Amino acid sequence: MQNEDFNPVEGITPPGENKPEENNGKSRTLLYVLLGLAVLALLGGAVYYFFFRTTIEEPPSLSLGTAGVQGFIGTGTYLEFTDEDLTRTSAFSDVWEQNSGVNHYHSSERVSFQTIANDIVPEDKSLKCLIAYYDTSASNFFTYPEGQFKDTELVSEDELDSYFVEAEDGFTLVCSDSYSINKENGIMPATEMPSALTGSNDLNPISSGWHLMAFSSSGDLRASLANCYNRVSSVWVQDGVNSFAPQYSQESELLSLDDILSINMNDGYYLVWLKFFAEAQT
Repeated sequence: MQNEDFNPVEGITPPGENKPEENNGKSRTLLYVLLGLAVLALLGGAVYYFFFRTTIEEPPSLSLGTAGVQGFIGTGTYLEFTDEDLTRTSAFSDVWEQNSGVNHYHSSERVSFQTIANDIVPEDKSLKCLIAYYDTSASNFFTYPEGQFKDTELVSEDELDSYFVEAEDGFTLVCSDSYSINKENGIMPATEMPSALTGSNDLNPISSGWHLMAFSSSGDLRASLANCYNRVSSVWVQDGVNSFAPQYSQESELLSLDDILSINMNDGYYLVWLKFFAEAQT
């Protein structure tokens, strides 16, 4: 006997339709999967960036530590200025105005530490400064005066006239307060374009190790490396007042050797750290 209360289609979902509970469950599952993939992508990018930045050799640098420039210059020996210096430098009619802290420079001409010191224009006698230049042949920074940077070599006062920064090499000033730089001898901040014409600075041959150099453009950089690109180990391009970003490293293989010739320099800065092998790589 058939049960009159029995409905043969009760509880059956027609084809092509889902129960609301099942549909919501699938939507939540898909959402969780997408969120999980997004998190993994972010974590993967962070891990790669951390690994890349911490496993390759970074260029030489002068660190002020957490105290900043004022705390750093609080002790140690630094270049100081007298009333005579204020009078002498007041005659400079064309200068670059600079902020305190770590600032990088290059010069269109070969320039001595003595000339650099003489071209610093203090606002008053309270200014304290230090000159630093990375000497590739010694794999170390040379400074005047000594300051309190670790593992640097001192250029004595007697050597100021005979110790030179090569043309278009980068060097550094660390100063306690605002100051200016005389333009007369070709010294320029890193934010100023070098005078070198594209390709005029052929870097072959060049010694192995790190070099901080100024280039007028990406084209200048590429042309300068054209005859020695297969000796390049690392390229770090300045991207801030005292910061450099990796553009190429054989350790990380971020770019191929061919990609060196397509590296773009950051707008507004003209210094690049280059590291060279002693011999061409194949």
